[in-house]
Amino acid sequence: MAAPQGTARQWHQASGCLLVQGWGMCETCAIGTNNPLTALERSGTTGLPLPGDRPGDQGLRGQLACPGAGRRDRIRGPDMMQGYDQQPLGNERTFTTDGFMRTGDVAPWTSEATRASSSEKRT
Repeated sequence: MAAPQGTARQWHQASGCLLVQGWGMCETCAIGTNNPLTALERSGTTGLPLPGDRPGDQGLRGQLACPGAGRRDRIRGPDMMQGYDQQPLGNERTFTTDGFMRTGDVAPWTSEATRASSSEKRT
């Protein structure tokens, strides 16, 4: 979950350093999204997909989702694991046929493709 903008601003004032936020999980081999190092105005999000990564666009009922809408979070890219070892049922539940990994989170993406995870929840 991203820190609120006020928290990031207070951190910057107190420390002189920007609070750089990102999102990831073991299956993304560390981070899947990250805010640029100079992006104070992006506080409240967990950033842009890493180069080569692509967020999914599936809405909560399976339709294409518009920016800002709650999305069943999916991501794919060269830094994602290819699957669980000897766990075909886990792979079927986690990965789509077109290569996206279902993260289990519901998080809106902004029109700039930043992951706005302040309302993150598991499905």
